[in-house]
Amino acid sequence: MARLTSIARRRVRLLAVSTVVLSILAVGVLLGSVAEFPAALAQVTPCQVSNGLCSGGTDLTKTASLTVYHNTNDANVDPVEPDDGETWNIKAYWNTAPPSPCFEVSETASVEVSWNGTTWELSKPSTTTNIVGISVCHPGDLFSSGGTSHDFDYELIVDLTDPVASPLRVYNLRQVVFTTTSMDDGYVIDDQAWTLGSSVTPSADSFTQTDLGPFECAFDCTASGPSVTITYD
Repeated sequence: MARLTSIARRRVRLLAVSTVVLSILAVGVLLGSVAEFPAALAQVTPCQVSNGLCSGGTDLTKTASLTVYHNTNDANVDPVEPDDGETWNIKAYWNTAPPSPCFEVSETASVEVSWNGTTWELSKPSTTTNIVGISVCHPGDLFSSGGTSHDFDYELIVDLTDPVASPLRVYNLRQVVFTTTSMDDGYVIDDQAWTLGSSVTPSADSFTQTDLGPFECAFDCTASGPSVTITYD
């Protein structure tokens, strides 16, 4: 019986060793699969063809833009002048060209836009390596009377490197996402008397819009893009 017990023990040990070896092999297979996931996931990352070159290739930037309106959230859609303004986060995405798998990089800048009683102005601009400039334009529909000016819209323009080159890849500008989660209260503009009326508050906690191009070469107020309306109750 003692000999049988010894043999049984050896079999148990062999089984245990085999189990460990199989487990290690299984882990290796699993790790191999995990290593493939980045490539597999990269296939669902959007690709982006070249947006072309500006000035014959001497200007390696493009312009994204967003027109921002401030209106009441009711049937009247009255214009609203912000008490101060809002802070915008500007996130840009660059992607490699086809074929798949494609790859993506992104950067985020920010800026505050406010009405100073005469014009729109920028403050606290925070640019990045490839989001190189931010400016604000006035569309021209200013309400003025008796030396007092009021306004409810502006255009934000952003200058971005395109394409972005790395040691291994070239990335083309795909989209620019504008998001604000910091908005001030405002006042309804009486567009007949050109005076400020009742106080109103933003109707949502955030507003967002995406510029998908086509992106323009000139970094000036001729740029055109999507719009977003910040609504007030």
